[in-house]
Amino acid sequence: MRFCVVEGLNAERLEGGGGWDGAMGIPLSESRGINSIAALMGKTLCFQEMDERHNRDADEALGQKTHSILVVPVVGEQGVIGTLSAINPHAGGAAGVRYRFLEEDIAIGEVAAQQISTILHELLRSAGA
Repeated sequence: MRFCVVEGLNAERLEGGGGWDGAMGIPLSESRGINSIAALMGKTLCFQEMDERHNRDADEALGQKTHSILVVPVVGEQGVIGTLSAINPHAGGAAGVRYRFLEEDIAIGEVAAQQISTILHELLRSAGA
Protein backbone atom coordinates (compact mmCIF):
# COMPACT_ATOMS: atom_id res chain seq x y z
CA MET A 1 0.00 0.00 0.00
CA ARG A 2 1.42 3.38 -0.95
CA PHE A 3 -0.02 6.88 -0.56
CA CYS A 4 1.40 10.12 -1.88
CA VAL A 5 0.46 13.76 -1.68
CA VAL A 6 2.87 16.11 -3.36
CA GLU A 7 2.82 19.88 -3.38
CA GLY A 8 5.31 22.50 -4.39
CA LEU A 9 8.19 22.44 -6.84
CA ASN A 10 8.25 19.43 -9.19
CA ALA A 11 4.89 18.14 -7.93
CA GLU A 12 3.81 17.54 -11.52
CA ARG A 13 6.53 14.88 -11.83
CA LEU A 14 4.61 12.71 -9.38
CA GLU A 15 1.02 13.44 -10.29
CA GLY A 16 -1.10 11.66 -12.89
CA GLY A 17 0.02 8.92 -15.26
CA GLY A 18 1.67 6.65 -12.72
CA GLY A 19 4.26 9.24 -11.77
CA TRP A 20 4.41 8.10 -8.16
CA ASP A 21 5.31 4.51 -8.98
CA GLY A 22 7.73 5.51 -11.71
CA ALA A 23 9.46 8.32 -9.88
CA MET A 24 9.40 7.09 -6.32
CA GLY A 25 9.39 3.32 -6.59
CA ILE A 26 12.49 3.31 -4.41
CA PRO A 27 12.44 0.50 -1.87
CA LEU A 28 13.46 1.14 1.71
CA SER A 29 16.88 -0.24 2.44
CA GLU A 30 18.23 -1.04 5.88
CA SER A 31 21.60 0.28 4.81
CA ARG A 32 20.70 3.72 3.43
CA GLY A 33 18.19 6.50 3.56
CA ILE A 34 16.73 8.70 6.28
CA ASN A 35 13.28 7.09 5.83
CA SER A 36 14.77 3.66 6.46
CA ILE A 37 16.61 4.84 9.54
CA ALA A 38 13.45 6.45 10.98
CA ALA A 39 11.44 3.30 10.24
CA LEU A 40 14.03 1.01 11.84
CA MET A 41 14.38 3.24 14.91
CA GLY A 42 10.67 4.03 15.15
CA LYS A 43 11.59 7.66 15.86
CA THR A 44 11.04 11.02 14.22
CA LEU A 45 14.13 12.33 12.48
CA CYS A 46 14.71 15.91 11.35
CA PHE A 47 17.81 16.82 9.38
CA GLN A 48 18.25 20.52 8.71
CA GLU A 49 21.20 19.70 6.43
CA MET A 50 21.72 16.45 4.55
CA ASP A 51 24.63 14.10 5.12
CA GLU A 52 25.85 10.76 3.75
CA ARG A 53 22.84 8.88 5.15
CA HIS A 54 20.51 10.52 2.61
CA ASN A 55 19.45 8.23 -0.26
CA ARG A 56 20.05 10.44 -3.29
CA ASP A 57 18.00 8.14 -5.56
CA ALA A 58 14.89 10.07 -4.50
CA ASP A 59 16.55 13.36 -5.52
CA GLU A 60 17.34 11.95 -8.93
CA ALA A 61 13.76 10.72 -9.35
CA LEU A 62 12.34 14.13 -8.39
CA GLY A 63 14.90 16.18 -10.27
CA GLN A 64 15.68 18.30 -7.24
CA LYS A 65 18.06 18.33 -4.29
CA THR A 66 16.94 17.61 -0.75
CA HIS A 67 18.39 20.21 1.60
CA SER A 68 16.43 19.28 4.72
CA ILE A 69 14.06 16.47 5.62
CA LEU A 70 11.54 15.58 8.31
CA VAL A 71 10.63 11.89 8.57
CA VAL A 72 8.00 10.61 10.99
CA PRO A 73 7.31 6.88 11.38
CA VAL A 74 3.72 5.74 11.00
CA VAL A 75 3.28 3.15 13.74
CA GLY A 76 0.58 0.50 13.70
CA GLU A 77 -0.36 -2.14 16.24
CA GLN A 78 2.52 -4.38 15.19
CA GLY A 79 5.21 -1.75 14.66
CA VAL A 80 6.23 0.73 12.00
CA ILE A 81 4.09 0.42 8.85
CA GLY A 82 5.56 3.32 6.91
CA THR A 83 6.94 6.83 7.08
CA LEU A 84 5.62 10.32 6.45
CA SER A 85 8.22 12.63 4.89
CA ALA A 86 8.49 16.34 4.17
CA ILE A 87 11.42 17.97 2.43
CA ASN A 88 12.74 21.48 1.88
CA PRO A 89 10.24 23.61 3.83
CA HIS A 90 9.36 26.99 2.36
CA ALA A 91 7.77 29.71 4.43
CA GLY A 92 6.25 31.87 1.75
CA GLY A 93 9.64 33.15 0.63
CA ALA A 94 11.03 33.46 -2.83
CA ALA A 95 11.45 30.30 -4.90
CA GLY A 96 14.66 28.54 -4.06
CA VAL A 97 14.92 30.04 -0.57
CA ARG A 98 15.30 27.32 2.05
CA TYR A 99 13.95 27.45 5.56
CA ARG A 100 14.43 25.14 8.50
CA PHE A 101 11.80 22.85 9.96
CA LEU A 102 10.33 24.33 13.12
CA GLU A 103 9.30 22.48 16.27
CA GLU A 104 5.67 23.02 15.25
CA ASP A 105 6.38 21.33 11.89
CA ILE A 106 7.66 18.30 13.77
CA ALA A 107 4.61 18.29 16.06
CA ILE A 108 2.24 18.55 13.07
CA GLY A 109 4.06 15.69 11.33
CA GLU A 110 3.77 13.48 14.39
CA VAL A 111 0.04 14.18 14.78
CA ALA A 112 -0.51 13.51 11.07
CA ALA A 113 1.36 10.18 11.33
CA GLN A 114 -0.79 9.17 14.30
CA GLN A 115 -3.95 10.04 12.40
CA ILE A 116 -2.78 8.10 9.34
CA SER A 117 -2.11 5.08 11.54
CA THR A 118 -5.57 5.28 13.11
CA ILE A 119 -7.29 5.64 9.74
CA LEU A 120 -5.38 2.73 8.22
CA HIS A 121 -6.16 0.56 11.24
CA GLU A 122 -9.87 1.33 10.96
CA LEU A 123 -9.89 0.71 7.19
CA LEU A 124 -8.19 -2.65 7.60
CA ARG A 125 -10.45 -3.61 10.50
CA SER A 126 -13.60 -2.76 8.53
CA ALA A 127 -12.29 -4.67 5.52
CA GLY A 128 -11.79 -7.73 7.71
CA ALA A 129 -8.04 -7.82 7.28
